[in-house]
Amino acid sequence: MENDSVEQLQEIIDAAASSGQVASEDLDMLQAVLDAAKAMEDEKARAKDTLAADIEATLRTRMHFRGQKEAEWTTARDLYMGKLGISKQVYMYPESAEQREAQGNKTRVNIVRPKVDAVVSQLMSTQFGAGDKNWSLRTSRVPQSEEGVDVDYAIKRMEDYIEDQLEETDYARHCKMAMEDMAILGTGVTKGPINGGKLRKIWIKDVDPNTGQVVRIPQLTPEYVPCIKRVDPWFFYPDHTVARIEDSTDAIEVHPMSKMDLQKLKKHPAY
Repeated sequence: MENDSVEQLQEIIDAAASSGQVASEDLDMLQAVLDAAKAMEDEKARAKDTLAADIEATLRTRMHFRGQKEAEWTTARDLYMGKLGISKQVYMYPESAEQREAQGNKTRVNIVRPKVDAVVSQLMSTQFGAGDKNWSLRTSRVPQSEEGVDVDYAIKRMEDYIEDQLEETDYARHCKMAMEDMAILGTGVTKGPINGGKLRKIWIKDVDPNTGQVVRIPQLTPEYVPCIKRVDPWFFYPDHTVARIEDSTDAIEVHPMSKMDLQKLKKHPAY
């Protein structure tokens, strides 16, 4: 029973007690139901608090063990952004022969960023050189289908349906962002398909009681669609006791949010 239901039940009991028309036995029964509902809510709250505490403790442990890796990521990011040109000149060289010959010339250029950009370009060309669709469906060598079903046509329809969903979730852009992470940090993370919900506006026909005319009233309805997302490696903490992500028991993703972000989630169908 939700908190709103508990409050409504409390209001009913108060109204019944103040009216004086409800037997004491019935009031006692309603009060017992209310007490059981409150106990259930308290138990749910304690379970949520315990789960949150366990997740936070696990997160702190994984953050501690990943300190060295994050230091490597910081160095890689600084090299890519060109912030180490003064402190570590071994990574930076004069841009031209004239600069190299000039005495006392300390002009330096970033030699890391062009190479990383070339890697990113090569990855994107390999995966999305022919467009945003880098996958296809094929029939099995021994397809199992009902009699009279055109397997090739069914697979083509399924492929079109999946392609529409991937375009809706901006699949190619999230993959390219993960490729950039992989080239700069050495790690790229995507997750999906996950069930994402969004609000879709529909127009419902209704009759105006005053004029009798047919009007259309806007209404927001939840729509659930599969999504694929790029995950920022800095906010992703998988099980650190295994060597392969397939063997991990769980993974924690941190979602930094502002007050406005939390307010937007109040009407989100998945929260």
